[in-house]
Amino acid sequence: LTVLENMGALYKRMYATQIAVLIVFVSLISLGLFIAFWMLEKYLFSPAKLLVASIKKCAQGDLTVNIRQTGLAEITMLSEALLVLIDGFRKQVGVINNNSVDLANASEKLSAVTQHTSADILEQRKETDQVAIAINEMSVNAKEVTHEVEQAMLSATQAVKEAQSGESVVVQTVNSINELADEVDKAGHVIHELENDV
Repeated sequence: LTVLENMGALYKRMYATQIAVLIVFVSLISLGLFIAFWMLEKYLFSPAKLLVASIKKCAQGDLTVNIRQTGLAEITMLSEALLVLIDGFRKQVGVINNNSVDLANASEKLSAVTQHTSADILEQRKETDQVAIAINEMSVNAKEVTHEVEQAMLSATQAVKEAQSGESVVVQTVNSINELADEVDKAGHVIHELENDV
């Protein structure tokens, strides 16, 4: 009976030990799972969420995103690559911005030059029109002067003809007067002779 009692007590102790070992084993597994989930959250899930949020901000145009390089080596490498990419984007945006400013300045200068050139062309066109008007007026004046010269030449020719005709009339008149004087002399001689005869 004592052996049976000892065996019963031994079974109870073994059962209690098994229960204790089982409880310790379950507790250690639970603690291990908790630590594993905590480490995954800290070194994988949380950095991955931060990285995804940073990528979304960058995709929306915010290039001032500062990415924390924490977590597993792969997450850290991915963060570093994203930082290099964002830095390249920043530089390209800066270059594009500078080029845009340069282009705007060049456009303003070109606009000013175009306006100045247009003003010069208009001024030159006005001067050309004035020169053309002056040439037309000179042409008209030259035609008028030519017409007046032709009229003066015709008048001078007519005057010369009239002077020649007048000279001819004067010569004829002088001849007539001379003939009349001869006739008067003859008549005077005849009258003298008649007086002498009477």
